[in-house]
Amino acid sequence: AVACRTPKHHSPGLVQVYLRSHSATVSSTFSVFTFIADEQILRVKPSHGPVHGGTRITIDGKGFSASRSWLCAFGSTMSRARILHDTRLECEAPASNVSHSLGMGPTVSLSLTTNTVDFTEAPVPFNYVPDILVRSVAPAQGPTSGGTRVVVSYANVCSNCTAMPLQMQCTFDRSASVPATMVGGSGATFACISPPSGRAGPVAVTLTDVYSDTMSSMSQGNITFKYVDMRLQTAEPESGPTSGGTLVVIRGANIGALPNNSALTCHFGDKPQIAEVRSPSLVACYTPAVSQQGYAMLRLQVDQVAVPGTILFYYFAEPSIASVSPMYGPNLGGTVVTLTVDERLPHSLALP
Repeated sequence: AVACRTPKHHSPGLVQVYLRSHSATVSSTFSVFTFIADEQILRVKPSHGPVHGGTRITIDGKGFSASRSWLCAFGSTMSRARILHDTRLECEAPASNVSHSLGMGPTVSLSLTTNTVDFTEAPVPFNYVPDILVRSVAPAQGPTSGGTRVVVSYANVCSNCTAMPLQMQCTFDRSASVPATMVGGSGATFACISPPSGRAGPVAVTLTDVYSDTMSSMSQGNITFKYVDMRLQTAEPESGPTSGGTLVVIRGANIGALPNNSALTCHFGDKPQIAEVRSPSLVACYTPAVSQQGYAMLRLQVDQVAVPGTILFYYFAEPSIASVSPMYGPNLGGTVVTLTVDERLPHSLALP
């Protein structure tokens, strides 16, 4: 066998291959070689992913012929590519085999090849992000209806995270993913809004890149978020004067089972009032004053999250006493006194 290096060729296509010596030229109908158009990488998205791999990479460029089998080369590690278009292909980042420090992931060159010998001339950098050790989530519980703002903190800082346009998501129970935003710009804390859950109980909380599937987590640790079945059920009384000040006792499932540092408020229409927790199933609050009589929607809110369930609370005009009959009686008591008022009282107050 004889090995030789191809010369630069001005255009793609088939050429005949000859083997020449001083005395003879050897060729055959099978001795042909195909020059192909130079492929080129123009853009890679995303340009980063977790060190354990699994990130879906989209590469835009030119010269991606569908008649050839393409490979993405992440440093010395190959990953099979899938042709989406003659200017776009997709591949999955493998796990990094390059050693790195705890807070800084390695950077490798990303190129393309069809034969593991010839590679694109202008490789692009691909940054591996280190696994992040989850330390805590706060608050650690919220209603099954979702909507709780959860802050996820980490025991180690990702040193090269702030230099990348990270697009992260929190994954609850390895199935429901919601967008995450970096808090403070340090790369040590992210925040996300808990999605609704069909069941109560603890679920695992992990962090993933939006380009990775939900099973390819960037975080490590056994941190959970507890979904609680919170539900508003009854309120007593269900009416009060427009001047406010009525003490309303509210009962419901787990409405008083609050995370640490969470604020519970009663809302009468658009007027919030601080609620007092008396037990896991009972809270109390005073009605605010309103300008006119009528119904107001009574609801509970934990921080910025509404507890499922609402109750209609009726505001009635402040009654005034027109007459008292009789106006006297023995000091031993027992006299039935009839009060006549100017306003019509709610049924709950009119009963003897």
